[in-house]
Amino acid sequence: MVSLSRADLERALSGKLRMELDERDHRVYRLYVEGRLVVRTMVSTGTKHRTLGDPLVAAMAKQLRVTPADLLAIVECTIDRTGYLQRLRDAGALDAEEQSPTENP
Repeated sequence: MVSLSRADLERALSGKLRMELDERDHRVYRLYVEGRLVVRTMVSTGTKHRTLGDPLVAAMAKQLRVTPADLLAIVECTIDRTGYLQRLRDAGALDAEEQSPTENP
């Protein structure tokens, strides 16, 4: 069983992976690489979602194109942004020459 603290997950998304946060109606995190949107995920913010259980962790991992175990490793600091970008390349979500996230134009 995989469960994550929402606060820890959000720190990893915004800090470690340098994803942009959009807080209009929902908390949406987006990763842009060379100006291109590569992945996005939404974070549940209700009080019952302070700890995210298996179904939400699995859904977010799928949106981020990693396994739930990889998502846990990102939060636990064993996978950094470079490692995450490599996983995206391996999954075909990034071209080999695309390197680092940039701001949304």
